[in-house]
Amino acid sequence: VVLLAGGDTDGDGQPDWMEERAGTDPLDAHSLFVVAAVTPSAGGLVLQWPSADARLYNIEVAVQPTGSYSTIVGGLRATPPVNAATVTAGQAGALLRVRLAP
Repeated sequence: VVLLAGGDTDGDGQPDWMEERAGTDPLDAHSLFVVAAVTPSAGGLVLQWPSADARLYNIEVAVQPTGSYSTIVGGLRATPPVNAATVTAGQAGALLRVRLAP
């Protein structure tokens, strides 16, 4: 199978190059880099997402969807097949996201 740089072979909305970088399967529409679970805990919120070897992740927060995000937890090492981290958003209605670290 030949993957095209701008293609989305499995039609899941994530370009093949992003899936390759994230360690997900660009041929499987069910293999996605997304936050899979958010669970309340005594310390805040526990985020879980799929992870792959040799990756680092940052957790970022923003107040508005169109606002800028800032890193609140950085450089989390991958613990395949799933990563988990507890964060406190600090504000009601804050938006959290997990991104691959550069």
